[in-house]
Amino acid sequence: MHSKAELIFMKWKAELASLDRSMPMVEGNFELLWDHFFRAKIKMDKALTFIDRACKAHHPSNATIKSVFRKMAPYIKENGIQEYEKTWKEKIDDKCKEVFFAFYEIGGIEKTSGGKIGGMSKAENAKLQSYADSHETVDWEALIEEKQNAEALIEDDGPDIDVSQVQVDIDLGEL
Repeated sequence: MHSKAELIFMKWKAELASLDRSMPMVEGNFELLWDHFFRAKIKMDKALTFIDRACKAHHPSNATIKSVFRKMAPYIKENGIQEYEKTWKEKIDDKCKEVFFAFYEIGGIEKTSGGKIGGMSKAENAKLQSYADSHETVDWEALIEEKQNAEALIEDDGPDIDVSQVQVDIDLGEL
């Protein structure tokens, strides 16, 4: 008899054959798997045993690698097809693990309401937080001081126009 985790994995692997497996879709594909595991209350220790199998299930075939490499060869910096294959598979493996740990905390199963954080999936939230953390913090006081110093240096070199002398009553005729 198969365990619940095994059945979830078998179903995901079968569905994977009809899913878009391009790099932009890898994260969403793994979200499907780990979300099912998480909602089925599969413990982290048991779920960890499926990481390598999930990565391998998502790896491209040798024919796909060769075909894409031929098309991309003029644009890539890798030394050869072996390096290209290794890099491609590592990116898939890293994304699988990133999404896994968005669902499971190292100390245990993360408890949240509905699996959503501010309307985003856990993986989307983790990605957004990582992006936000990659930017340096803005020092607003320094910006205000810099702006005040810049305004003090600017001289008004514009023409002296007496606005009260400008005629704004213009007859446009039959327009």
